[in-house]
Amino acid sequence: MHSFHFCVILLYTCTIADIHSNAASVLFPIHLYSLKVRRMNLSLLWENCIAAYLKEVFYAHSGSAHTIRDYSGILQRFFKHTAKSPERCTREDVINFIAMSTPAGTPPSHNTRNYRLNVVRGFYRFAARFVVYDGYGQPYRLFQGENPAEGLHRMKVEVRPRYLTEEEVLRFFAAIPRDTLRGLRDRALFLTYFLTARRLSEIANLLWGDIEYGTISDEQGNRPGYLYHWAGKGKGGQMDAAELPEPAYEAIVLYLKASGRMTTLAADDPIFIAVPNPKGGGSPIDPYKRLCDGSILRLAKEYAELAGIEKHKRNVHIWRHTSAKHRLDGGESIFSLKETLRHSSLDLTYRYARAMQTTGDAGAALLMGKFAEL
Repeated sequence: MHSFHFCVILLYTCTIADIHSNAASVLFPIHLYSLKVRRMNLSLLWENCIAAYLKEVFYAHSGSAHTIRDYSGILQRFFKHTAKSPERCTREDVINFIAMSTPAGTPPSHNTRNYRLNVVRGFYRFAARFVVYDGYGQPYRLFQGENPAEGLHRMKVEVRPRYLTEEEVLRFFAAIPRDTLRGLRDRALFLTYFLTARRLSEIANLLWGDIEYGTISDEQGNRPGYLYHWAGKGKGGQMDAAELPEPAYEAIVLYLKASGRMTTLAADDPIFIAVPNPKGGGSPIDPYKRLCDGSILRLAKEYAELAGIEKHKRNVHIWRHTSAKHRLDGGESIFSLKETLRHSSLDLTYRYARAMQTTGDAGAALLMGKFAEL
């Protein structure tokens, strides 16, 4: 490469982080991918392309640090497996990687294969739009070849969401003490997850100013009540609003009053924060820092274990499935459930609901009524 071209490209790659940054960049979990990207042994241009891709996924789609960790890990394993620069990878390389054994040495599941395909295909689509500049200041797209993952088909997966039974829900909440500040916080937290069917971060990120008393409009007309605002998944994290069920609101207020924060809360204060250790010691509590996702997951596992709930059900997302399941059992329409879950289509909600229902056979009873003597 001509030295003039090299200098300009080097300058570009050193400043690209500033070019793509914005006011929210401080929230991007850079520590989750930076070391993995450097271990890929790629050129600086491709390293920055991967960094920009992960940023787009974080801000425009998921907003989840776990997703960024998974995406960066998959890309690291892909380029380590191929031992090639991205522009030299072939369709065969992608197929071999998708079928590659897991780190535990087991064959990949259909879900794992699909996840790998989505990440690699999405990266090459992004790279085909990623613009850099040559030594004369002329723009060109970093990747100009055929996407090696394009046209590969996803594996068919039967999705059957797990959920907690009525008995398990009751045991879970019975395991949460109601005579401690920690218990009051955790009851308010998981009751809100259950009653709203929201995702982990959508409730964890709630600020006091996100809750307001207003007018709720539904199929029954208009009525007063409490609403909450949250940043939803996808669509660039746009703000959304829904009714906050009164039991959840009352549990939140009870917790905040017990904490002594109720009279001093500002609109931008997080609702769910750490609580002091009753035994003393530990780090000072930061009243402006919300409870992290990892801490909430540990709480979910703790109470689920105390309640004797199976290990594969000890997570936070299961409360979204549980809410949906018991809403359906209680008679909520699939149209209403679609709006509650904010699904993109009624078909998605139908498949979601069907997977959680045990299909009955009313026709068999009709047959036996007619052929009772068989």
